[in-house]
Amino acid sequence: MKWGHQTRALAKSLGAELKAHREMRGMTQENLAKIIGMTRVSVCNLERGIHAPTIDTFVIICDALGVHADIMLRHAIETRTTPPSKKRIPKLFRGRK
Repeated sequence: MKWGHQTRALAKSLGAELKAHREMRGMTQENLAKIIGMTRVSVCNLERGIHAPTIDTFVIICDALGVHADIMLRHAIETRTTPPSKKRIPKLFRGRK
C-alpha cells in the first residue's frame, strides 16, 4: 500500500505521541511490547511512523498506556506536519512550463 503525504504525516505524528506517552510512564519499548503482545521492533516501527497501527492495536496500546484513544488521535492530527500540496501553492509561484 502506498501512503499519501497526509497518511505518512499522521503516522509519524501518531508514533511521536505513542513514544511520548510511553516515556512519560517510564516504559521501555520492550515493556510495552510484552504488555500488548507485539515485538519491540514492531513498537519501534510504530513510534517512528514506519507502520501505522490497526484500530484494534491502537486501542490496545492506548489502554496499556492509560490514555484515551480519542485524545491521542486528536493531538496527533493537530500536530502533524503535512508537506504543502501543489494545489495550495499560488500559480504565481509555480515553475513555468
